[in-house]
Amino acid sequence: MDGSMNGLQKQSTRAASRLCVRCYASTDHQERVHKIGKQLTELGARDVDARFLQNKVFFSVWEEHLPQMCALFGVEQLYLCLIDVSFDEQDCSLFDEATDFSLLDEWMHGADLPAAAATWARLHGQPPRHWGLNAIKRGAKTSRCQRHLRKHALLQAARESVSKCMPAGVSACRFAASGDEQPDLPLHLIVSPTGVCCGMPLFTRRVKQSGAYIAHKGLHHSVSWGLAVTAAIQPGETVLDPCCGSAALLVEAREYFPFAHYAGCDVCTSAVGKAARNAAVAVAHKATAPPISIVHADATALPYRDGSCDVALSDVPFGRQHSSREEVSRLLPALLAELGRVLSPVRGRAVILAAVATAEPLLEPDAIATARMRLFACWPLRFCNIECVMILLCRPDAVRQCRHTHASNAHAEEAAQTCVFNLPALEHAGEGASVRSWKLQKPVLVRKAPRGQTEAETRRQPQT
Repeated sequence: MDGSMNGLQKQSTRAASRLCVRCYASTDHQERVHKIGKQLTELGARDVDARFLQNKVFFSVWEEHLPQMCALFGVEQLYLCLIDVSFDEQDCSLFDEATDFSLLDEWMHGADLPAAAATWARLHGQPPRHWGLNAIKRGAKTSRCQRHLRKHALLQAARESVSKCMPAGVSACRFAASGDEQPDLPLHLIVSPTGVCCGMPLFTRRVKQSGAYIAHKGLHHSVSWGLAVTAAIQPGETVLDPCCGSAALLVEAREYFPFAHYAGCDVCTSAVGKAARNAAVAVAHKATAPPISIVHADATALPYRDGSCDVALSDVPFGRQHSSREEVSRLLPALLAELGRVLSPVRGRAVILAAVATAEPLLEPDAIATARMRLFACWPLRFCNIECVMILLCRPDAVRQCRHTHASNAHAEEAAQTCVFNLPALEHAGEGASVRSWKLQKPVLVRKAPRGQTEAETRRQPQT
């Protein structure tokens, strides 16, 4: 089994820069189908097919753009489409009195389940271990589908077909609609008088309940998501907030990117207490993801080794609530230098939200050079009534290294940029853009942590 899993891991790590996948988004409201289709078109999806009667929108997209689909609004779940077949009920042998399941075998063989498992592995950073299947039949009671097709027989036949096509090392397990028992690859098969559809969910709607995973308020969840998604957080990376406050930014980032490792520091004792409480509530809400490490420390003297962090996210003090503008102006150059020390020399990058009035020290060329960083972009935003900027910094060689890696790719320039930062998240944040328009881009879809992932398997904090 280990050899098979290693084979799938190798297949999952192959470059998927231009692999096109077929997906579909489902919604509970028929009136949202058109809006979802319009959003998909704006996000660059192709072959968008809105099916109002099914409350689904089918589309094709490049695999590396799948994380951008988190920005879709009004979607219940987003599936990788495995089977999409239309037919006439009268001509389909699946609905004969003596049911012929050979068609089901043919459709499953054409679904290319190994490729689907590899797509899931690339999205989650590790190969899947379990699969499950749920089959539903629809249609009027008088239809041949309902009269002749037995659900138990359909479920058994479908499971046998999947077991023949699923790559070795991915074992079958009991399917559950929700909860921790849900397999890594839950397949949903729907049979109706007009066609058969089978999909594998990649993202599911997040239901935000007040106090569900955060005890003390902090930065707005849509702004926190915007900072995190712009940083293009990857599985296994270490994310640091040197001025974490209540750690709301880290908690929100962990909700959407649960396979990274998060650490926060703050010099204020009361803020550290709130951050520790928020971290504990977040772990209780999603125990499968690594815990958040909270440390009482000065941002200008971080207790981490050189190059031990990959990403820095920070909503630096604005100089009103916590300190004066003069104090912030003295803090930021030292903070920038310290980030330059702890960030990885290869993939190190920082996404910082700062007020325009106090952001100048972060944009000084000499300070950036001293930190061995490069100013990648500076985006103007408006947070409440405060004019802000989002500053993107990265290592000088980070972009050039990615460009060299993709030198033979016709889309080298695009790949080089998106490899470091996720710029499409800011495509609507132009000059004078307000955070209100940014909130329209907040996600309602999140990835589910793999089944059985334990703290011991995932934990990796910055080395002290």
